[in-house]
Amino acid sequence: MAVRPRYAGAFFLCWLVGLAVGGCGYRMVGHGGAAAPAVLAVAPFANRTREPGLETYMTAALRQALVRHPPFRLAAEEAAAWRVTGVVRRFRAVPVSFTAADTVLQYRLEAVVAVRLAEPSAAVPLLEQELSVWTVWLVSSTGDVRANTVAKEAALWRLAQQFAERCVALLVAALL
Repeated sequence: MAVRPRYAGAFFLCWLVGLAVGGCGYRMVGHGGAAAPAVLAVAPFANRTREPGLETYMTAALRQALVRHPPFRLAAEEAAAWRVTGVVRRFRAVPVSFTAADTVLQYRLEAVVAVRLAEPSAAVPLLEQELSVWTVWLVSSTGDVRANTVAKEAALWRLAQQFAERCVALLVAALL
């Protein structure tokens, strides 16, 4: 004769009720299905600095960040509910580290980007804000032009990615 534990029947009943409630569509408040994604168009940014190509980095980094962020979906400007525009207003390369011979080893790259979020037909934007970002560019100690160019491009890409992360956080706060 098998011995049943004292509370086996109560445990089975609780398990059965839990299964029935969980399977009938009951959901906790605030944990419902996913909302429809916000459909955005990112227009190419304008560049008001002397650094060529900076607007391309910023636009590409923001588009990539939005693709990786599920509440947003990129679309053409005609199909988008929201339009993101931007202007790179300021760029500085400040030397911060030197060798004993007084040549620069490291720069601090700083950028200020104005971002605007609006409906395509709206005159007044939902969001209009300047974002300041910075990163470090390590210069080749040998003076190799190719290594310096590659290092600067990598630093500009890091700068653009930092901008994109901050911009996506602003868009989440504004739209979701």
